[in-house]
Amino acid sequence: MAAFRFALQPVLNQRQRTEEERLVAVAELERQRIEIEDQIRVLQGRIEFERSELRSGLDATVQIAAIRMQAATSLHAVAEAQKLVFRLAGLLQRIKAARAKLVEAIAARKALELLKERRHAEWKASLNRQEDRMLDDVGTFGAIRSAQGEEEGCVGGDGELNQIMPIHECEFGKDLT
Repeated sequence: MAAFRFALQPVLNQRQRTEEERLVAVAELERQRIEIEDQIRVLQGRIEFERSELRSGLDATVQIAAIRMQAATSLHAVAEAQKLVFRLAGLLQRIKAARAKLVEAIAARKALELLKERRHAEWKASLNRQEDRMLDDVGTFGAIRSAQGEEEGCVGGDGELNQIMPIHECEFGKDLT
């Protein structure tokens, strides 16, 4: 029996590779997003700490230099957090575009897989039809042989096969030799 061979298998393989590449690209962008979000959380914690230090410094004796330094550190952390937020916004746009390309690749692969499944079903149905025709032919030839054998005495008068006779002894067999 012949094995099913999908003519577009190389195309399907390429689409699977494209999908995997795009999935890796999305994963890398997501990793970067998580990294930036972690940095932002660290900076927010630092900003909150600096603000609480600044408040506690204002309650005690006022040390202008220390307060100025804490304020500058806090402002620097805020500016750094804002830069990270802008980077994150740009990264989210790239993630959105990468996901759209991934969805596109998935759809292209699934369409080809659906075609492959249909072709396989057609191939299987064709194979089943061929087997049915062969079985019908075998049955037909058996019925013809049986009918010719009754006429020539290969089958007993009651329709039962009394003995198996070599085909060359039947009239049907003489026509073939």
